Amino acid sequence: MIEWRLPTIMDEPPPPYHFGGPLSTPPPAAVAHNPLEQLRRYIIEIMGFTFDANFSLLNEALGQTGNTSSSAANSILSPDERARLLNLATLIQEVEAKISDKSAQWLAVRSSERKAIADAVIRPALYLGIPAGYCLEMVSTYADHQCDGRKRSLSFVSKRIPYLFCTLKSLEFLGVFNLTMRVFHGHLWLNACITEFVAFNEEIQVVLANAIDIYQKEVLGIKRIYHLNMYLKAQNWEDVVETLISKDERKKIRSRRWSRDRKKGRRTG
Repeated sequence: MIEWRLPTIMDEPPPPYHFGGPLSTPPPAAVAHNPLEQLRRYIIEIMGFTFDANFSLLNEALGQTGNTSSSAANSILSPDERARLLNLATLIQEVEAKISDKSAQWLAVRSSERKAIADAVIRPALYLGIPAGYCLEMVSTYADHQCDGRKRSLSFVSKRIPYLFCTLKSLEFLGVFNLTMRVFHGHLWLNACITEFVAFNEEIQVVLANAIDIYQKEVLGIKRIYHLNMYLKAQNWEDVVETLISKDERKKIRSRRWSRDRKKGRRTG
C-alpha cells in the first residue's frame, strides 16, 4: 500500500518529548534523557553513514568540535550512544521477527521490550510527524552495519536499490511510468524530507542535503527524482507500530500535532 503524509514538526510535545525546534542543538548531557532528541541524533548518524556525509562537518554543526577521538571522523555519537543504538536496533529486529511470525511468538514480546521501543522510536517519530514504521526499519538496520563504511551495502537505502538497477535506470525516460524506479525515488525523497525535520540546525540540513545530492547523482547516476510525494509502506513494520502503540494514542498524537500545525499555518498533508 502506497501512502504519504508530508512530515511536520510538533513544537511542544508533552514530556518527556520536549522539542526545542529545528534551530536548537541540545547539550550532550541532556540528550540521553530526551527520547525525541536522541532519536534525531540516531537518524542523523544513520543518514550520515547511508549517504557518506562529511562527519567532520556534522560534528562541527553540532558544536562537537572538541571531539578528537578517532570515531569523530565517521560518527556524531558517543561510544555510549552507539552501544545504546546497537542494543535498540537489535531489540527492534527481534521484536519485529516475533510480531511478524504467524504463530504465538508475538506473545513472547515482553512489556518492557514494547515500552522500550515505543518510547525510543515510535512516540518520538509520531511527535516529529515522520512515519514511525519507516523509522523503526531504518533504526533496525544499524544492527546489520553499525555505520561501518565497509558495510554500506547494508544501509537502509542501499538495500532498496532495485534488482537490475542499471537496466531500469536506462528507462528513466518513462518517468513516473517506471514504477519500480518511481518507488525507489520515493525512498530517496522521503529520506530527504526526514532529514529536514531531524536536523537541529540549518548547517546539519545542508551537510546532509549535499551528501544526498552527491549520492543520487554521482553514486547512483540518477539525474532527476520523480517522487510524487509517496513512500512504500512495509506492512510488517506498520504491524509493529500498531502492536506497540494503541490506535487511540496514535490518533491523539496526530490530532494534537495537526492542530498546532494549523495554528502555525503549516501544511500537514
